[in-house]
Amino acid sequence: MDWIEGLAFFLEGYAFERQGRSPVYARQAGQAFTEVASAQGNVVTPSSHLSQQCWNWFCELGRYLPDGKGANPNVNPLNPKESHDVITICDRLKKHGYNIYSFARGAIEGDTIREAHQTIDEIRGVGKKRPFFSAMLLSTAVLTLVT
Repeated sequence: MDWIEGLAFFLEGYAFERQGRSPVYARQAGQAFTEVASAQGNVVTPSSHLSQQCWNWFCELGRYLPDGKGANPNVNPLNPKESHDVITICDRLKKHGYNIYSFARGAIEGDTIREAHQTIDEIRGVGKKRPFFSAMLLSTAVLTLVT
């Protein structure tokens, strides 16, 4: 699983798991990210430019206002405001190929789960969702066994 597949899986499966969320956010976020990343060509890495493009396309897909109203910008992990979006966090994971799942697997294997959890907590909207992180790590462990 490359970083693009890993992030799409994260967006569609975990990033929007919270009470009161719109059921379409996860699908739209995955779609926005994969479409923008695909349009970049074969060699795409996380960047502030990619973050902004994904946010803009997410808002366009959902027909949200340009300021993000309707897209729940305060807790939306694609919102690049103040660099707390998931793509910016992935940019810091170069050692793991920018891959959020390789990063989580490395945390399991290297016994650095606390540090990984702190990094994941920085993603807008994820915050202190301990069940979320546990589910992500469990999924990563299962993927590790399967692959």
